[in-house]
Amino acid sequence: MLFRSFIYLDTMEALHAKYPDDHEITAFYGLAILGSAHDGRDFAIYMRAAAELFDVWNANKEHPGAAHYLIHSFDDPIHAPLGLPMARAYSKIAPAAAHAQHMTSHIFLAMGMWDDLVSANIVARDVQTNRQQELDEKTTVCGHYPWWLEYGYLQQGDVKSAEQVLTNCKERIESSPTNGEKWHYGIMRAHFIIDSENWAAIDTWEIDSDKLGWGAVDYYFTNALAGIKTGNVIAAQENLDSLMTYAEVPQRAEEVEHKSNQIKALLLIEEGSTEAGIEMLKKEIDYEFSLPIEFGPPEIVKPSSELLGEVYLELGMLEEANSAFEAQLTRTPKRYISLSGLNETN
Repeated sequence: MLFRSFIYLDTMEALHAKYPDDHEITAFYGLAILGSAHDGRDFAIYMRAAAELFDVWNANKEHPGAAHYLIHSFDDPIHAPLGLPMARAYSKIAPAAAHAQHMTSHIFLAMGMWDDLVSANIVARDVQTNRQQELDEKTTVCGHYPWWLEYGYLQQGDVKSAEQVLTNCKERIESSPTNGEKWHYGIMRAHFIIDSENWAAIDTWEIDSDKLGWGAVDYYFTNALAGIKTGNVIAAQENLDSLMTYAEVPQRAEEVEHKSNQIKALLLIEEGSTEAGIEMLKKEIDYEFSLPIEFGPPEIVKPSSELLGEVYLELGMLEEANSAFEAQLTRTPKRYISLSGLNETN
């Protein structure tokens, strides 16, 4: 697959050199450049793609490929303001395309524009649902657009609307879910409980973990975190043990190790080994900040820098808490819990 993507890039580069004024070739050349970033977001590669795509955009601000691929080039907190004109335009360029409606929210999320993110994903969801109903297909209630929509509601503080999105997803999980739906329920449940800080809700959203596939990773992580937050260390340890069984699967090992270490650090602090727990969290922060910026809601459902900020707040170390929350907000701008924590330090 890697080899094929580079062959495609070389081919599109040659075509672009031969036909430099052809907008379709230039757009697909930009896409080919983006596709050559195999290790996540690479700013140099993404800006190289944007430089080519801007030629098309500047000539035709209704070109769907230019708008779409420039959004991909800019959907991180540093570059997102550059992509705002494309986000505003793309929803009008392709009103009947669910993915086009959703893509605009990549920029909105990167800028913390929660009202716009929610509106975009409501439209994307509804366009997709209408199309699925026309084709007599099962509607998507546990998927990409509902996940982003729920996260946007939570950042707005609209817990009731987020709860309805999660309720629809849970009903699907209790019937005949796909593997993708299972994973989405796990992460949507995690965001709902963690971002609303409603730790008692783990019982409301309890489900047989055997039904969740990879979604069980976030299921057990959230249960363990809720145990710590409510003072139930035994439940936290039991769920940590269940979480760690997924480390045996190579595709999940790194994720499981990181999330397990977050819980282990908090358990150390609960046991009185505060310094050791803080040092462990700092290592997990270093790990997270070494990763490329994510394309959507945090898949590390409780960011470590935010977690450390909360620890410092409880210890009355306000200056340290302030720094931790500010650091997190560079990666997740205007995230509600980090902003709230930052306000408590002032």
